[in-house]
Amino acid sequence: MARHRSLFFFWLALILLSSQAGGASATHLLGMRGGALAVFQNGVGNSFSGHLAWTPTVDIGLLGVRGELGVTLLKNTFGDKFLAFNYEGFLQFPVFPLVRCELGGGLKTWTNNGGTAVAIGGNLVFPTRGFFDLLYVGYSRFFLGDGVNEVRAGVGFHL
Repeated sequence: MARHRSLFFFWLALILLSSQAGGASATHLLGMRGGALAVFQNGVGNSFSGHLAWTPTVDIGLLGVRGELGVTLLKNTFGDKFLAFNYEGFLQFPVFPLVRCELGGGLKTWTNNGGTAVAIGGNLVFPTRGFFDLLYVGYSRFFLGDGVNEVRAGVGFHL
């Protein structure tokens, strides 16, 4: 038991030190993310596209809050293209010294192709150096019809 407690405090100290040294993002109102999005509809079809989002972030100690307003061009089973919008909020927290987790949700709208419904999801975020200052991978569940699964990966930057 004492060994587990020692490992926990060592892990917590690493998290605290890394967030002080740049592991946690600062407040950025001009953050952007872009990447690939794979959409899997239960029994209906799949769509693969790019995704672009404005992602303002505010840190509150070890935790952060991130908004997301995004747009994607998707294709339905008939081959017709349509715009999809997402409006979401995420709570960010460190899980390892150089990895942050984001959990949250919000709404997604498929224009002229199903409407608006609730979505929940999460991302793992890996800080990097350079203009693109983060890499991310994520998953979300969109509760439209029988359900939609989304998998994403991409990069982000802050101005």
